Amino acid sequence: MKNNMHHVYFNLLFSLIITSFLFASGNGAALDAPLADNTYLTPGIAGPLVSIKRVTHEQKLFPMLTADYNCPALFETRPLPSSWPPPKHIPDVLRSAYTIGERVPVSEMYFAQKYAGGDALHGVWPYREVENYVSQTRTFLRGGRVRRLSRYGSKVTGDVATALSAWEKNIRGKHVSVVGTERPWLEGMLLGFGASNITTIEYGEVKSFHPQLKTLTPMAISSQLNAGNDSLLGVFDSVFSFSSLEHAGLGRYGDPLNPVGDVEAVAQISCLLKPGGIFFLGFGIGQDKIEWNAHRIYGKIRLPLVTTNYRLLEIIGDFQWGIADWRIQPILVLQNMFGCSDSIKECEKPERNRYAIDYSKRRKSGRK
Repeated sequence: MKNNMHHVYFNLLFSLIITSFLFASGNGAALDAPLADNTYLTPGIAGPLVSIKRVTHEQKLFPMLTADYNCPALFETRPLPSSWPPPKHIPDVLRSAYTIGERVPVSEMYFAQKYAGGDALHGVWPYREVENYVSQTRTFLRGGRVRRLSRYGSKVTGDVATALSAWEKNIRGKHVSVVGTERPWLEGMLLGFGASNITTIEYGEVKSFHPQLKTLTPMAISSQLNAGNDSLLGVFDSVFSFSSLEHAGLGRYGDPLNPVGDVEAVAQISCLLKPGGIFFLGFGIGQDKIEWNAHRIYGKIRLPLVTTNYRLLEIIGDFQWGIADWRIQPILVLQNMFGCSDSIKECEKPERNRYAIDYSKRRKSGRK
């Protein structure tokens, strides 16, 4: 009963905060217009744990938000609403929070694929499977055609390879984390580009038989931090996530319903990533939209929120504001500014590899 009261209190408080700032800023703005600076600074817009403190316009395309938060608190287990199967529609009490005061359109694309707390869809990664992806990556590094390595097609393979080539010094010989995956195609590409070891973070349990690849669940990370073991904080040199974080907080995979689940997940990554480290983030970009409960698409409204405390270095791949198509998934190259100061050399703006190769031009003909 006590937990249920916590759920109700949290939901109502969150919804009231979002609704209040909507009416304070005026609800006649266009759905695809960016929020005003003072709106991003409204307490509660990024949830109860992430406090936006500053908005700057020094980077292109969208503003950079700076926030305060406590890393251990982000990983604590909280009384958030959870049910199985997940609801087929956004609960009324949470709708304003999910849609940022009805600014973000909603359509239906329903899934129920429970991985959280259980085995992943592909729960065993044999050594040979990982090495197959490594081998295919090394083939096109030697001049071969870029092939389809995942269900996302050869274009994504080319975009990922281009990103890794452009920022190779942040991959080669480094400890890299992959956040969210079903098969180890991205892990294999990272190893092919010279990463020394990979740690994959995935909702479901995965057993890896490759010596350079280990796996963790978010629950395992939370348990370590709650036990006072902070060895995972700032441990990764770089992080790569593709087509994953847009699902956080929608309940699709058995995770709790959380309107800012994606914002908090990216904040968690900033805690695990070294200050100044590189975060490669791929998901749908165009016009803000929620296709419940499959995923979010990020536009001018939510993209600044979900990249809080990161400096945009570049976007690799094609996209167009105003188009809400989840299949258009470019890769943002971001620098983690959380924990940075003038005395940390790694927090200086890094240089792109001037000899980087655009692998999107080497795609195998006839394969999308």
